[in-house]
Amino acid sequence: MNSVIELPFNQHVGLQTADDPAKVLQLPAGPQYLNHLGTVHASAQLALAEASSGEFLLRAIGDLTGIVPVVRRLESKFRKPANGRLTSTASAPDGIESLRSELEAKGRALITVQVELHDESGVHTLSASVEWFVTRVTPAQITPDMVPDSAFLTADGIEAFILEFEACALSKRRWTHHAHLVVALWYLTHHTSGEALEIVRQRIRAYNEATGTPNTDGGGYHETLTRIFLDGVATHIAEHREEPLPVSLAALLRSPLGGKDWPLRFYSRERLFSMAARHHWLEPDRP
Repeated sequence: MNSVIELPFNQHVGLQTADDPAKVLQLPAGPQYLNHLGTVHASAQLALAEASSGEFLLRAIGDLTGIVPVVRRLESKFRKPANGRLTSTASAPDGIESLRSELEAKGRALITVQVELHDESGVHTLSASVEWFVTRVTPAQITPDMVPDSAFLTADGIEAFILEFEACALSKRRWTHHAHLVVALWYLTHHTSGEALEIVRQRIRAYNEATGTPNTDGGGYHETLTRIFLDGVATHIAEHREEPLPVSLAALLRSPLGGKDWPLRFYSRERLFSMAARHHWLEPDRP
């Protein structure tokens, strides 16, 4: 990747490389970015700020092979109303060298990137502090779940993803652990827990068969794994009931359930991956 503007979300927003080489990125002027007051919407400014911090890191580090950066925290202060085109500047108060040194010594590091936004009249509209967690991984450690599916960012995208899954048209590359959680969240949000279990059970089996993964004693659908994750997602829904679906999903994927090994908190490996557990619900054997 040469620039963060290549990411699907940033393309959707319309972020661009800044015309001024002293700047990082820019958000063009346009009515689609305006709020009820006719000024640039807060969420558009935050999108520009977050992307600018990532672009700054990308340019500073250079080759990201074997490096996975993830935003941990974003704090912002809106200073004045923004009008027209916005541009960004970015800096690392602690310096890039400290990041490189910590990565070399520990294989992981934290870095804060400071971003400032100005509108086309030069008005300072926003200050943001974006904290990134950066870790080194080997190619063998990189999994599909490290690359977020852009469909998960919006309610329409999630619904389109589910429709592809139901039609057995979803590529196997996209059928990740996180995709399983999206399916669980969707059906538990729209059905009772009993209905959701039956639908998920039927849909996963059908998808597996359609994509060349037979449901056998040693592979395919797993009853105990399905039910334990559905129970976990149901608890998550109860705790995030007031949140929009994409926000709830983002929190779910960041939670312990986002890890494939979460059920091993409750099961021994031998019991969980037994033939009996694949075909029938088995109670946990760990306190």
